[in-house]
Amino acid sequence: HIGVYDDRDVKQYEIMMPSPPPDGDLILAGAGTIRVVEMRGRVVSYNSQRIRLQDDERGPGLFSLLQPLYAIYATMGEDIRAIREHPLFYPDILRILITRLGEAGLPDTDVSFSDRALELAFDINNPGLPLISELKDHARGARGFILPHSHEGETRRIVYIEEYADYPVGDLKALGWVLWLFFTGEAEFRDGKIRDKQLIPLLSESTPTRPFDASSDAYRKLNEERDRHRRLATLQRLVKAYAERGRSENASPVNRLCYAAARSFAKWVWPDQPEILENGHLPGIWQEMQIGDLVIQLARDEG
Repeated sequence: HIGVYDDRDVKQYEIMMPSPPPDGDLILAGAGTIRVVEMRGRVVSYNSQRIRLQDDERGPGLFSLLQPLYAIYATMGEDIRAIREHPLFYPDILRILITRLGEAGLPDTDVSFSDRALELAFDINNPGLPLISELKDHARGARGFILPHSHEGETRRIVYIEEYADYPVGDLKALGWVLWLFFTGEAEFRDGKIRDKQLIPLLSESTPTRPFDASSDAYRKLNEERDRHRRLATLQRLVKAYAERGRSENASPVNRLCYAAARSFAKWVWPDQPEILENGHLPGIWQEMQIGDLVIQLARDEG
């Protein structure tokens, strides 16, 4: 184990190193993972145990503690892909962070990932987060969507990962589940939020870096309720509705995202078919929802 300490000599993070097999190639060995050190008074929950990349009220983030190494990295002139391909050629903490987080592991990055993806990225059995180039090229089975989003003059890339290196994340189908519940009338738009019948919000709290994400409960309920949503004709209408606005050449990025989410959800619920056919009538009701600078069109089925 390798410890990462703050300026008061208190261990904040602990790096668990991999154990490659005796006949394995050390250069291609895994890059370990990072866990938050349990301390008295620290609540043991996901929100408090997740890796804090930025400083907050609970203490320094990992980026602050690693500034000396980042200064070295800046002088190396290395491409981030070189660290991913040969991680053991680089300082332990730097290679682990880059291997686990990709571009999201660099300070001042314009890339953001969902809480779910970040949570899984620090699971020791998880391959980490894909590079943007891997998502674009579908390398290592990477499937997802990159949403360009401008806020206060800054453009960021909001990444939704569906799968990477055979490891499911499910950002798209979780968002598709939210669209599905609204489409079927099991959710409604009230007080500026999409809520289920118990009036529980289905989207996570909006932030400037990620304004449109499914809530953490969505990922859990999604798997629990899979069989309940196996309604092929309705799934076909869902996909057709969002295809109409998300597949054209002039479609907005957020409409393309909703189309990708609807398709991912439908294919996951009904895996018997390689592709869900677009069929049935188009919805006559569209609800406009605005989150920050994003304007989202929500379809409601009439069938």
